[in-house]
Amino acid sequence: ATLLKNVQHRATKMVPELREMEYVDRLKAMNLQSLYYRRDRGDMIECYKMTHEKYDIPPLLKLDPDTSRRGHSLKLKVQSSKKEVRHNFFSLRVTSKWNSLPECVTNTLPLEVLSRPESLLLTLSGILSLSAKICANNLF
Repeated sequence: ATLLKNVQHRATKMVPELREMEYVDRLKAMNLQSLYYRRDRGDMIECYKMTHEKYDIPPLLKLDPDTSRRGHSLKLKVQSSKKEVRHNFFSLRVTSKWNSLPECVTNTLPLEVLSRPESLLLTLSGILSLSAKICANNLF
């Protein structure tokens, strides 16, 4: 990710009018999101597809059998690892973020909300507020 971030960092400096701006300001001026945001967004879309069985493969993510906890019914089982290298694995990286989403997002909305062009310019909290509005108004 660092190599890719360096490439994006250099590419945004190629625009002469933006060369002297800070990296975050260049991203805003070019309507780009950070690589971290795009990875999180893509991860949540993939979690949605996996938990809703959109793939014809054995599940990579395991649902938590204990449904007595607060939150949505599609909570993922929290896995642990003693090895530092595994902390970046998809199945470990997405669990806490997925489990913290509201039920209306995990059950019906992510693909519809996240595939909208305006969602490319939102932060994760912005996506959650947009999805909450859609959920409340049954606009999906």
